[in-house]
Amino acid sequence: RVIDLFKIDCEECEWSSYPDFVEYDNIRQVLIEVHHIKNTQLSVDFFDAFKNNNLVMYSKEVNPLGGATLEYSFIRMRPSFLGD
Repeated sequence: RVIDLFKIDCEECEWSSYPDFVEYDNIRQVLIEVHHIKNTQLSVDFFDAFKNNNLVMYSKEVNPLGGATLEYSFIRMRPSFLGD
């Protein structure tokens, strides 16, 4: 089954749940609210997982009601788009 749009806002569970959906090739777009980003290996692994699965960030917004919360949008592209 193809999922055109997958939105997740799970109040910090994004850090543990992203491996469960990022590799699912039938998701075309992911909208995710990310809480308390820190410059750690976990955040590097998080964003690398999206890139490694051909999910390209096309939007990043600060959530004005969420304190240290950002909203990211990713779209799945063909592997040749990234030129790796």
